[in-house]
Amino acid sequence: MKNRWVLERFAAVDRKDINGFIDMLSEDHQFIFGARPPVVGKDDARDVVNYFWTLIGRLRHNIWRVREAGDIVYVEALIEYERLDGNVVLVPCCDVVRHNGSLLVEQRAYLDQTAIFADLSTGEHVYKDHWIDDIPSARKALGLAPEPEFL
Repeated sequence: MKNRWVLERFAAVDRKDINGFIDMLSEDHQFIFGARPPVVGKDDARDVVNYFWTLIGRLRHNIWRVREAGDIVYVEALIEYERLDGNVVLVPCCDVVRHNGSLLVEQRAYLDQTAIFADLSTGEHVYKDHWIDDIPSARKALGLAPEPEFL
């Protein structure tokens, strides 16, 4: 993979390293996260990401496939989110990242975060089966390789 450095974006987010993440962005960077409105520029990105991190415990991008096409990197991942109640949920995600060779210019994260913020108190939530306590077994059951596949 020619632009392996792009994957550091995911590692910085997993560490909740806001400066490491922001330093990778162009000044006019645009980020679209799910169905939310676009976040434009470093200052907005810093505010939005820091706020999001207050809503969750930890997170980890289990990257399992990466593809490149010119200045676009496609990253498929299974993201582990720890909710504030301690439960862990897996959310499939596909990120489309555009770069200029040294900075990230645009990111689009396609995912459904419903399970992260669901109220499970009734026990009837449609995402109740997504809660897991054995991440390696879940990855294996989903057919995910232990290491990312670079294509």
